[in-house]
Amino acid sequence: YQMWVAPDARRSGLGAALLDAVVAWARREGVRELSLAVSLVNEPARRLYERAGFVPCGEHALRPGSSLRAQDMRLALRPR
Repeated sequence: YQMWVAPDARRSGLGAALLDAVVAWARREGVRELSLAVSLVNEPARRLYERAGFVPCGEHALRPGSSLRAQDMRLALRPR
């Protein structure tokens, strides 16, 4: 549902390692596409996902009634 890294562990590569583990698991399971949403104000997270190959594919309200926006992103997976 959600990924979060404690502030004192950020910029240590932990987020990338978690994301790599999820992508590897999804490939092993035969998943063809991963999708996520990230707050538009969370630039470090958006860059992390872009480096992993996720591409923007839309926007929506972060939650009903919120003025904050989220970026939808997708990663197409090819079997290895």
